[in-house]
Amino acid sequence: MQPSTDAPGRSSLLANSRLLSVLAALVLVVLLATALPRPGGSIERFRDLATQHGLTHRIDPDLVLAVAAIESGGDPLARSRAGARGLMQLLPATALEMAERVRIEDYDEDMLEDPDVNIRLGTAYLRWLADLFGEDCPRTVLAAYNAGCGNVWRWQEQVEHGSTAPTDEELIEAIEFPETRAYVGKVVDVWLALRERRERIHD
Repeated sequence: MQPSTDAPGRSSLLANSRLLSVLAALVLVVLLATALPRPGGSIERFRDLATQHGLTHRIDPDLVLAVAAIESGGDPLARSRAGARGLMQLLPATALEMAERVRIEDYDEDMLEDPDVNIRLGTAYLRWLADLFGEDCPRTVLAAYNAGCGNVWRWQEQVEHGSTAPTDEELIEAIEFPETRAYVGKVVDVWLALRERRERIHD
């Protein structure tokens, strides 16, 4: 009896499959590690808050956590040179407008260092941007979160087709700021990584 000629092929496929699984797991670990460069533990410790306020404002909690991870590295006390504060790095003027929208009584700027308040306002802002630019355009929403609505409207005008707004992919190509394009890519990568990890845990 001659030996089967397809056995080595099956073995090779199994080995490659295992190798790809290991590589995928390593990529996931690297993405989450590089997204959280600052001390203070995993961004997952804020999942309950992200879930609570994400449900209220109809925003994916994994996206909320991804924005917080890239914006502040999970540091509730983070401050930028531009004056943005807290986990989701909200500018005082934006935070005040959102605080009025969600009716936080006796709001004070220092409350932005409270993770609950910061995630509540940051999630409300993501909801406002999603209503403005469309549920099906998360990259456009993230570009506006980073670069402001004025810049996004200008980039949209460069690629829009008559009265039809450009797609997410078209908008990304029109972004003129390298840092904004990189920001969107990082948030989306961490968003997908967080979702994949959560799904693996619950499988």
